[in-house]
Amino acid sequence: MVEGVISHASTQLEAGRERAVSAEVPFVVLGDAARVLSQSVLGTTVSVNGFLAAKSLKNRRLVLHVEEIRFLEG
Repeated sequence: MVEGVISHASTQLEAGRERAVSAEVPFVVLGDAARVLSQSVLGTTVSVNGFLAAKSLKNRRLVLHVEEIRFLEG
C-alpha cells in the first residue's frame, strides 16, 4: 500500500467562465499499482483514475483510491 498527497491544477468552466482550480488530495494505492508507484520519482507528473471514498469505516476522511496510474512525459 502507498499513501500520499496528489496535487491537481487545471482550468475549468464554471457558469460559462474559465476558473483556475487547484487542490491537494490524499490518496491510497494498493496492489500492482502501488508497486509501480513506489518505484517512481517523487514529483513525476501522472494521470490517475479511481474513486473517492472514506479512508476506512472508522476514519471518514475523504481519500482518492487510485486504481490506474499513467505516467506522463514533460
